[in-house]
Amino acid sequence: MASQGSKRASTDLDEGATRDRILGAATECFLHLGIAKTTMHDVANTAELSRGTVYRYFPDRRSLIDATVTLHAQRYYDEAAAAMTRHDTLALQVGAFGEVFARTFTQHQPGAIVADDLDLFRIMASDVEGALRRMSTFLHPYVREAKASGEIAGDVDEAEASELLARMLMSVTVMPSSVGFDVRQPDTVSNFLERYAVDGLAASR
Repeated sequence: MASQGSKRASTDLDEGATRDRILGAATECFLHLGIAKTTMHDVANTAELSRGTVYRYFPDRRSLIDATVTLHAQRYYDEAAAAMTRHDTLALQVGAFGEVFARTFTQHQPGAIVADDLDLFRIMASDVEGALRRMSTFLHPYVREAKASGEIAGDVDEAEASELLARMLMSVTVMPSSVGFDVRQPDTVSNFLERYAVDGLAASR
């Protein structure tokens, strides 16, 4: 007779497999139908599960979209976090993030991009609002620390500042070159962001 511990382990494995199955089905649907047109019913059919099972793991479309994109994008955020931990100011941290972002974008131009990354970028491109929110959330702890240290003004709204920086970073891929940087040279992106991205937040009001 199986012990309670082994039963629990087996249940955990089943739960994880089901969640992965749903995320895989969501990825497939997002790629073929687009995020805007994909319904929970589509995901359930693709996963060959009931809608009730899908809703048990993901209570709404937004949570499913976020979980799916996060699954694919985590390695990029991990790389950015590793680069940012080497610096102790927000200006340098944002610059490091920008350099990782630019390097990733440059390395994954059409022709060089691998299938998994192509899938990721296609999904993220159709969920700009979610991408902005996720990047803002990622940056928020760095903004909070900079506010506590006095690097940025004490009356800065942390959520708004995080969104501002996220918008600036996302614009790197939308407008990949300027008088100040060229995304094909990632170090120029970091230099540009280090000089200008945080200045407005540091100004006294």
